[in-house]
Amino acid sequence: MQNLNNKEYAKSIVKQVRRVGDGVVLWLTIALVVISLIFVMFLGKGPADLIFNACVIFGVLGFSLFAVRLYQINYLGNALRVQNGRHSFLRDIANKISRDLDMPQVDVFISQNPFLNAFAIGYIKPYTIVLHSAIVEELTQQEVTSIIAHEMGHIKLKHTWVSAYVNPLAVLVPFLGPVIGWIFGFWGRRAELAADRVAVAYTRNPHTVVSALTKVYVGSKFAEYMGEEGIAFQQKMSHGLMKLMAQSTASHPFLTTRGYEAIRFAQKLGIKV
Repeated sequence: MQNLNNKEYAKSIVKQVRRVGDGVVLWLTIALVVISLIFVMFLGKGPADLIFNACVIFGVLGFSLFAVRLYQINYLGNALRVQNGRHSFLRDIANKISRDLDMPQVDVFISQNPFLNAFAIGYIKPYTIVLHSAIVEELTQQEVTSIIAHEMGHIKLKHTWVSAYVNPLAVLVPFLGPVIGWIFGFWGRRAELAADRVAVAYTRNPHTVVSALTKVYVGSKFAEYMGEEGIAFQQKMSHGLMKLMAQSTASHPFLTTRGYEAIRFAQKLGIKV
């Protein structure tokens, strides 16, 4: 990064982490959504029904975007917005990543929750990253940095923007909604892998990224018993059609998939593993 300005560095990160297949799956989902909406709009017997159905669809979409903002305000009212004090390093990490990746600043919140998790919200400024309190309490600072970089990756790659528009329709569109949600899941899991790649490319430390992911999946107390060797072994044990079918019903890729892909991506970047 020393020889690149922020814009050039951000473009290089995005170029490294994007995959053609991500866009193909996304556009397939969007095409199905459009077809579904056209089908729903023409349910009825006359022009009045068409206008009414169109108003309902756009009303649902508008409300869903409004609901995203309400969801963000919920954390502003009920969680700790990181500013100064003991946890100000989290704000500093997020601000540095924002500058390095040439993106807007992001508000970081800590929400009381014993489950290791984090997520990003927002389709326009302000964007929000929520860290469960267990993440801050049980992960090292390097692991937390990788988690924040992952969530910033979702924002930088516009995953949160896509989810804000498509997710509600996948739930509310009659008949084809479940199918849309299932197909959208393929893109969603690819989006998680892309955000993992952002974390690897930014931190240049795939072992920390995998360590953080392992703690999120199996818990900090048991992560040390699994490690990268355990992930690699279970990856080999769980390959094949059954794994693909099982993973297709999950909201996130398997830990074994994410660990394997993170290490493989680091090798492609020339990072010593």
